[in-house]
Amino acid sequence: MKLCGPAKGKTSAIVALCLGLVQVAAACEFARPIESIPAPAIPPTATHPTPTASNRPVYNPGELVSYTAQSGDNLPMLAARFNTTEAAIREANPIIPPVVSTLPQGLPMQIPIYYLPFWGSAYKLIPNSAFVYSSRSETIQFEALTACNNEINEDLQPFSIFEIDMQNFRQPCLQASIDPRLVLSIIAYGLQPASGLQSASQILAEQISLNDFSLLQHWLGILNEGYYSFEAGELVTLELPDGSIERLDPWQNAGSAALRYFFSQLLKTPEDYRRAVDPGGFTSTYIELFGDPWSDGLEVLPGSLEWIAAGLPINPQGGWQAATLPEFIQKNMPWSGAAAGFHASIQDASDKDAYGKVFASIRGNISRMDTLQLVISQFGMPETQGWSIVYFGLAVKPGLKVGDVVQIGEYVGRVNAGEWNASFWLARKFNGEWVPAGAVVPFTLGDWILAQDVDGQNLVMHKPELTVYSQPYKGQTNLIPNN
Repeated sequence: MKLCGPAKGKTSAIVALCLGLVQVAAACEFARPIESIPAPAIPPTATHPTPTASNRPVYNPGELVSYTAQSGDNLPMLAARFNTTEAAIREANPIIPPVVSTLPQGLPMQIPIYYLPFWGSAYKLIPNSAFVYSSRSETIQFEALTACNNEINEDLQPFSIFEIDMQNFRQPCLQASIDPRLVLSIIAYGLQPASGLQSASQILAEQISLNDFSLLQHWLGILNEGYYSFEAGELVTLELPDGSIERLDPWQNAGSAALRYFFSQLLKTPEDYRRAVDPGGFTSTYIELFGDPWSDGLEVLPGSLEWIAAGLPINPQGGWQAATLPEFIQKNMPWSGAAAGFHASIQDASDKDAYGKVFASIRGNISRMDTLQLVISQFGMPETQGWSIVYFGLAVKPGLKVGDVVQIGEYVGRVNAGEWNASFWLARKFNGEWVPAGAVVPFTLGDWILAQDVDGQNLVMHKPELTVYSQPYKGQTNLIPNN
């Protein structure tokens, strides 16, 4: 595949970056809890879904259709996608227990469907396991990405003298928890003259070569918005560049929906959009660079996923309020809907020594520390496996280092009173996938249950006979009480 002409300057070098990628090793097995729904047997080698026609038949109202659960599926999501109700799905599938979080991948189901017009293609671009930054992402040999592969195209030889800090490129992908191979494949596809993304991809490539990741962070945000809006049952339709509506096929998965959303946002014509999401578009580029992403059949979120023991990361006597994510720092967050915010108010502190101090919410090990995030991973696990808690906006305790083991309630740092306005944000992920407050897996910290309001920006905290709001109205409060 020749993405553009002979290498000329830094943007052409990025083509070589994408073409010179090496194949990756098999990913490690994900940590998972005991499942309450029997997990069906999944073949060890999956095949890439066969493209199907864009239009499905018009189903009779309530007609039962066959569906196989995918990684991350849950009942509210399926009800939204098939335009039905959770109760109707349960009635058709008595195997589902009364209380369930995620559904096990591969579970055969019958779902009552209520047809809605303008369905898009059933073709799936990429599995969820190739979207999130999981254990399979860690197998990339980044040092090999900067070496010119002369066997592909002799015109790319000038790239051998071009220097890119791939570890710096990896960092925003890890912070957003999106697989770098996905990003590199988008760039490689975008650099093709017929993609409709050539100009934007060239600008992005130039920025990456200068270690400027501002546009990359914007693209990562769009991808995450599509992925998690789909998983929440909120993204069911796309507005294409010409203003027409495409309703996402109910059988789609989150990774494919996210890419469709991404291309619908960035491309300027419906023809460019359809070219990108057809089998010969983005997916073909990904396969040529990295192989078939469907071949391993990996599951990201297992069935009946459960949260672990966790404590409140603050001492309420320090004068803490539930916080809303300010607009001026939203661009630094991988996905704002994943995070719960806390603001330290010295005026409300009954214990001045507790003001601004932040504590470990889970027992685990420090798996990563950078300028934006502090990550505590489930004890004995890396960040890409099992549960991790991610802190945004902390001034980390002096002496704390990667590998240190911390206990629930152990002091790990303070709020940054300057840059972060005396606030910090807390998010969680499992096997690299963000699991937001208010999801089907309850986010509990001590006695509190965390949730997000309808717009995904504001935090609501519940405990018996008390609710705290990050955006309180008349008669409400944002102050987290001492008891």
